[in-house]
Amino acid sequence: MPFEFEHAAPMGDLVLAVGSVRDLPEIRAWLAGLPADAYGQVLIESCSGLADALEPLAAPAGVAVNSVPFGLEPGEGLARAVTAWLDEWVWAEADIDRSVQMLACDDPSPAMRECWSRVDRKIARRRFAIGATATPVDATA
Repeated sequence: MPFEFEHAAPMGDLVLAVGSVRDLPEIRAWLAGLPADAYGQVLIESCSGLADALEPLAAPAGVAVNSVPFGLEPGEGLARAVTAWLDEWVWAEADIDRSVQMLACDDPSPAMRECWSRVDRKIARRRFAIGATATPVDATA
């Protein structure tokens, strides 16, 4: 389910899409709706041979598309990549407000469920600290 996180005075908007190769149609549609000046990352979990065979995703110039190798457990590689990206772009600079539009495709793996739980807790703490709000975005609109 996509979420848009809005902060009181965003310094700049970031985008993050997270999914697997089975989510490519949804990710393609989401990318098509982004503005040309969007900046961020698309993380797609897949095995390396399959990633090379996939049709490239059309994304704004500022949005990198990366294949993430599977970890030892389903979702583990993706959870590590999401955590690293958020640590670098969102959590590292607590004094900078950022707006993040996120597409998080359904992933039933325990690793991703735990990852999103950690993200939710950090957002709640940050919202409390700086007065930010998290507003669900209707994906069907």
